[in-house]
Amino acid sequence: MIALDQNYEGPKSNISFVDFLHRQVARGLAADFANREPNQIPRIRSYPCPSAFVMKVGDWIILAVSLGMLSATIWIAYDIWKTTADVPISENGYIALGVGAALSLSVGCGLMALLFYRRRHE
Repeated sequence: MIALDQNYEGPKSNISFVDFLHRQVARGLAADFANREPNQIPRIRSYPCPSAFVMKVGDWIILAVSLGMLSATIWIAYDIWKTTADVPISENGYIALGVGAALSLSVGCGLMALLFYRRRHE
């Protein structure tokens, strides 16, 4: 059964959204464990989320730097593509490009699989 907190006041402006959620969950868990019978399974509480997520200055800086790096990468790749457009590539070159792309993709997928495996089997 999902119950809503009757004393929901919404997030305070001086605390972060994560801190707000931690406080709400802690308040709900404390109330559940205080009022339950010894053999009763605690219920899961659900709280309404704020309608908007407000980004702080640090979030805007990270977003700006990430978008700047993405645009620089795209610009450099386009510049290299245009300057090397008339260079012929042999059959061995295309094979090397394919093998390199396949190995890069397999290493990335393997590392992600190991990450998920480790997280599940800690």
